[in-house]
Amino acid sequence: MSGSGTGTLASTPTTLYLQSGEYATYGVQVSTTAGQIQQASMLVDAYLKRPEGLIYVPDVNGNPIYMARKPAGASYTISAGLAPGLNVVATVTGPTAMLKQGAVLIANRADATLMEALAVVSVTGSSVTFAQVLRTHSADVVLEDGLTILETKQMPNNRPLMILTRNPIRAILKAQGRYGYNRRGSSANYALNEFNLLAVMTQFGGPPIWQEINVSITDWNPQSGEVWIPAGIMLAYYTEVRIHYVAGYLASEVPDAVKFAVANLVNTQLNVPLQGNLKSMKAGDTSLERFMDTVFDTDTRNQLNPYKARMYG
Repeated sequence: MSGSGTGTLASTPTTLYLQSGEYATYGVQVSTTAGQIQQASMLVDAYLKRPEGLIYVPDVNGNPIYMARKPAGASYTISAGLAPGLNVVATVTGPTAMLKQGAVLIANRADATLMEALAVVSVTGSSVTFAQVLRTHSADVVLEDGLTILETKQMPNNRPLMILTRNPIRAILKAQGRYGYNRRGSSANYALNEFNLLAVMTQFGGPPIWQEINVSITDWNPQSGEVWIPAGIMLAYYTEVRIHYVAGYLASEVPDAVKFAVANLVNTQLNVPLQGNLKSMKAGDTSLERFMDTVFDTDTRNQLNPYKARMYG
């Protein structure tokens, strides 16, 4: 990956919830390996239903930009350099058929001083328009898709509020909305289209068009995940919204509850190596019985529950 100037290469972001210098504090043996911590961290993510993890990566100014554990969905390169500006057009090489309006690409992820998130306004063949470019990028810079959290949700009837599944929300990078029919919570719960102009346009003109939402005039509660979405060009609330965002913590700010949960898992793996659907085992006068096919005890689950993704709303 290349960039303009002599930027500082970014180190690989950590996805471990417990660092080696913290082992004694959280009751983990000094001989514990990074692989064991990684395994426990991934088990925590699976329980939380957050495969992207809890750790986000900031840009050079400390602004949240992408999730550390989330793998890139596709990679692209630009054939010429990018200069700062609004509605910047670039020729992109890569699987552009996979690239959609509203996508967020992370540019120059290997260079901490140049890394930034680029929101796609439109895609025409290999020509891509970005809403805003803040830094100068040289030719052949790599752009990566799929590193942010993406959610598409229906809005409640006659309400501008919706709830994202991950918290705490750190940044909303891109938002789009569109109008449709049969809003969630409406009374039209039968298998017929609503008879209005929008339904007619949808029937004969294809799916509704996604419209850009000015992120700067949205508002959100970081802890509850509630997001206020402004009305669109029809002066009516959107039926459906699509949001790219970042949620979680810096690696240095992972909550103690998560760290203790990882420590509990590591100690369980060391002290009770038999995993799986074990119900009971007996050898002489020694017996072992497990009531659940999981390494998470009740206390550990209670510690982690506040950080679970909420798959509703």
